[in-house]
Amino acid sequence: MEYQEFVEAALKGRSVNSMAKAWGLKQQTLDRYVKGTHLPDYRTAMLMAQEAGVAIETTFILLAQEESKRKTVSYTHLRAHET
Repeated sequence: MEYQEFVEAALKGRSVNSMAKAWGLKQQTLDRYVKGTHLPDYRTAMLMAQEAGVAIETTFILLAQEESKRKTVSYTHLRAHET
């Protein structure tokens, strides 16, 4: 499962606004998670995992992999500008 699939599974077709209210988040915050510009904090990740029916351990691994991808891309991007 990829990060975007995880987010979609957690939303289950519902609006960002309705899920933000249900999870006690600002709509803008959840929208950032949905768009992939930010990763959720631990509490929100746990709520999303429960909603998506994904084990907490799987969620942790998925988020760690996504963060690693993003850091690799950023590092590669920075290194490209050094030459």
